[in-house]
Amino acid sequence: MKKGNISWAEFNDKLYEVFGKKMRSTDDLYFNLIKRVEIGESTYLEDMDALNCLQDLQEMEGELCVITDYCYNYKCGPFIVNANEIHDFVEEFLDEYGKVFHTGGDVIIINFEKKLIWVLFHEGICWLTKGRIDCKEEDQAMFFHELRRIQMNAIYDCMGNLEKYKTQVDILKDVTFDVIVMIMELLDGYENELIKCNVTNVKTGNPLNSDIEMQDMCADVLECSDI
Repeated sequence: MKKGNISWAEFNDKLYEVFGKKMRSTDDLYFNLIKRVEIGESTYLEDMDALNCLQDLQEMEGELCVITDYCYNYKCGPFIVNANEIHDFVEEFLDEYGKVFHTGGDVIIINFEKKLIWVLFHEGICWLTKGRIDCKEEDQAMFFHELRRIQMNAIYDCMGNLEKYKTQVDILKDVTFDVIVMIMELLDGYENELIKCNVTNVKTGNPLNSDIEMQDMCADVLECSDI
């Protein structure tokens, strides 16, 4: 049934080769969407329910690369499964591995040959991605999806430290500081290997980052708390 596992290094190389992406988080796979369905964050899904949600996006075929929380928690790397056996693989996952297939986290299934990615996201969303980012419109979409990821990362980081803050002003300082720094890192080319931007004041024609990295200026200019 299962062909085995591949290493994370092999997976990342293949992902970059086929899609032009590196995956640091599931958010990195939110591009070139051809279908998206809202399930609801509070909706509980059994293992087969989770698979059915993904199959409803598009029927799976061929060799699949399957990633669940198990792959991270037990450092086994992604599973390789034939599509005609994915039903049995999911149904027998608990018996085989002692853990449920869908823990409430993210489930990612990829067909590299067909250039398709199925994602069941922990916020109650599932989507289907197709193809490689290689045109102007997709560059724009990629940029704004990076902004979404940056926004959510800053929110989650702040929420994890709420009890340490004494004032609402300090909370706002840190959230806005983190967002601005990460955007500057995005422009400098550190957040996404496919994005690096030259920033120009079109009124004067002068470049703003020809001789500096914009992230380096943030600590000198912006305020943040001591937390």
